[in-house]
Amino acid sequence: MKSSFRISATAPKFTHADEKREMSKLTDAEIRGIADDVYGNSNNRTRHEHHHDDTNSSTSSNNAPSSPSTPAPPKPKKSVTPEELASFELELSKLPLSDKTSYERALFECPELIVKESNPERFLLNENHHAERAAKKLALYWEMRQSIFGEKAFLPMTLEGAMSDLVPTMLVFPNLSRCIFDVEEHGRIIIFGNHEGVDLNELDPGALVRMLWYNLHLAMKHDDEQQKRRQEQQQPQSDNNTKSNITAHGLVAVNFGRRLTLDQFNRRRNRLIVKSVCEYIPVQVQAVHLVTCSLFIEQVLPLVKWYMGRRLRFRIRLHQGPDKEILQSLVSYGVDLRDSMHVLDPRDYESSIWIANQIERERREQQQEKDANEALHSPSPTSSSRTHAQEESKDDTSIYQDLAEQVETMNLKSS
Repeated sequence: MKSSFRISATAPKFTHADEKREMSKLTDAEIRGIADDVYGNSNNRTRHEHHHDDTNSSTSSNNAPSSPSTPAPPKPKKSVTPEELASFELELSKLPLSDKTSYERALFECPELIVKESNPERFLLNENHHAERAAKKLALYWEMRQSIFGEKAFLPMTLEGAMSDLVPTMLVFPNLSRCIFDVEEHGRIIIFGNHEGVDLNELDPGALVRMLWYNLHLAMKHDDEQQKRRQEQQQPQSDNNTKSNITAHGLVAVNFGRRLTLDQFNRRRNRLIVKSVCEYIPVQVQAVHLVTCSLFIEQVLPLVKWYMGRRLRFRIRLHQGPDKEILQSLVSYGVDLRDSMHVLDPRDYESSIWIANQIERERREQQQEKDANEALHSPSPTSSSRTHAQEESKDDTSIYQDLAEQVETMNLKSS
């Protein structure tokens, strides 16, 4: 079904005059902060210097400051104290029930997901230890999670849980939305999307939004694992040898969409994507790289900027041209995808393997959690490791066989 999108002459948008006016209001500290974020050197500043600045104003992405500042080692983030957690709980209790219905349901039906997938400490860190803002954001997170995922919102954020209905789509287009680790010069995790050669009108309008949520949760989970590893090795938070740390370094969004047409633009979908990274999920996006066409820049981008928020609009960078030039341009910002060029093919078959690997990993982690809980509550747990290993081996083999058959079938249908 084709989109009925029309660009209205009265639709709110940011003109060049708006952008110029906003640029003139930037302070020297803001200019340095924007350049530090875009080039990955922002860890020498506190998050408070550039957070909570989402007013309806904009700048031209190419006129924004573009000179990298001198790198400085990242400062350790202040840990959340028990007093701050108590204040957070108090603020959460003050919220009207109508604002936290989904949170209360999650607390009753799946309390383990509150800790695993919406840890209050991460919300406090994201909101610069401000208890009231963190409590409101956590409640909003669960309201939007239910709005976006429906009843699946109360399942684990896994490929066989909340994402189960999207696995077939992800098998055919594995690079529509991806998390890429350990390729960014400054330790930032890349949220990558390749929409080239894909008719977005043929997808469920909410598919891209749910894929983004899944990948942002993968990034947060990866971050938690890195922090746990540092603690076990007694390394400081600021250790530069540990990459992919979104608490210290943030995220970078990279999107390829040079052949998108106006009829594929869905205002609600794009708004949900932007709001998810800016308002709903406790992550910090430091730069947005859009590989796009002149039509998008001239007609769509001004509309998107309207609801993007002041902070993120300043951090957009645009790229045009052939793949080789774009990849080299991204390297200048610390984003090196030259060894990951397979992601430039939205139908890359080899990329589908990561889905099978991820399902295998998620099953293994769930079994480990189940075993740990049984051991904790059982006075004399029985050993069944050999049985579990045999079952996992059998399940893993069937995963690859099933996914291979699905990929082959869907590729035949789409060819």
